[in-house]
Amino acid sequence: MRDIHPFLVLSPRIFNEKTSLVIGLPMTTAEYNVDNPFAVAVGQAKGRKAQQISYILCHQPKSFDWRLRNSKPHPLRVLSDGLFAQVCACLNQIIRLGSVWQDNNMESRGGIATTRRSRGGKQSVVLRK
Repeated sequence: MRDIHPFLVLSPRIFNEKTSLVIGLPMTTAEYNVDNPFAVAVGQAKGRKAQQISYILCHQPKSFDWRLRNSKPHPLRVLSDGLFAQVCACLNQIIRLGSVWQDNNMESRGGIATTRRSRGGKQSVVLRK
């Protein structure tokens, strides 16, 4: 499926449900990100890109309407706590949220889903628990 794109959702579930929006970071397997200081390697891709490394692009925050795009959970579902913290720390270098990302009471974790683009393509997103 060439039209599926993974996406790490950072916004909390209650926000996502009330607004139909998700805020997060795109994921890619593009090899040139190996030297990108704002791309966090999260492990080997699955499926047709199984031999490639997946990266979360911390320098490209985005939002979209997950209901309009018919979002579905991605098989990866959730990032480990360590990788999620690493992504948040990298994003914090850019937007300077300070200790917000380190709050132990934060209920969210990254998860993945699949969405439909408005032109009929699909997009994967990582949803929160």
